[in-house]
Amino acid sequence: SLVFLLAAQRPGAQAADPPPATATKPTASSASGSLPMTAIPAAPKPATADPAVQPSDSSMLPPITAEAATAEVVKLLSGEFNTAAQAAADESKEYRDIHLSIVPAWTDRTDGHWLYVEQAVATALDRPYRQRVYHVVPGADGMVVSEIWLLPGDNTRFVGEYKKAKPLEGLTPQELKRMDGCEVRLTRTAPHRYEGATPDRACRSAREGAVFTTSIVTLSADGIDSWDRGWDDAGLQVWGAVSGPYKFRR
Repeated sequence: SLVFLLAAQRPGAQAADPPPATATKPTASSASGSLPMTAIPAAPKPATADPAVQPSDSSMLPPITAEAATAEVVKLLSGEFNTAAQAAADESKEYRDIHLSIVPAWTDRTDGHWLYVEQAVATALDRPYRQRVYHVVPGADGMVVSEIWLLPGDNTRFVGEYKKAKPLEGLTPQELKRMDGCEVRLTRTAPHRYEGATPDRACRSAREGAVFTTSIVTLSADGIDSWDRGWDDAGLQVWGAVSGPYKFRR
């Protein structure tokens, strides 16, 4: 998905992106990097049905520097999260218990903040379905941008990197591939709260009939809300959660 993150894996998101809703029982992890499902019949809507989040008026917030905002986003993103509470309360079984680990990498670099991201179903923590690198940098107009980067080669060799003292040691950013158009642009909407989304129709996809994906993200002290969806050319949703975002809690 940030969760942060946030599009189909081509080994390999996130992102920190949760799997599609289980409107049908998902199978094992696929090469697309998310749990597969059949297309979801959705009410007709334009392809622009998911514009960038319109945040509340932030003009009344105490000002902070771009560097401070970026550092706060990194702090809110970093940690161990899961959706156990959401899954337990979901009688429809649309949501699964997903574990999300996000840790700083290459902390000696000065070109923004780099984070390693690993996401797995609770019952298969040793087989993550999504592994990503986020590059968090200041953006225009006071925004904070979380870029999504793919790891090189066979991603299984990086499983468990979040447990290491120096994640991705021996790898360099030059070996990664940026997922153009899949970055999440975050705006500060309240103290310790950021909301944002991917650019409209910019994150291209060829998965399960989708031509583009969208991610809507909210970061707060409670955790990360991440809603990843795939859309066809007519603007119909073909994969992803239907009822709302996955709610990752610390």
